[in-house]
Amino acid sequence: MRAASGKIYFIEGGRTISKSKTKTKTAAPTKSKSTTSTRYVVKKGDTLEKIARRYGISVSKLKSANGLKSGVVRTGRTLKIPR
Repeated sequence: MRAASGKIYFIEGGRTISKSKTKTKTAAPTKSKSTTSTRYVVKKGDTLEKIARRYGISVSKLKSANGLKSGVVRTGRTLKIPR
């Protein structure tokens, strides 16, 4: 049976199945990368030492992960916390 909308309907085993004339594209599955770091937004009063201690990492690892040369970090900056 053909409907006015251009869809074709088939009856199989008591079920109605519709099939459109146009093919639908399915997105290819994407590979998700395993998360190797967490993000942290620096708040007023935070220091690299406090942040590093909170996550159990060294200050040098924290600086290295974020490309920091000095120990100064500004409020509002998003830091990567390596695991």
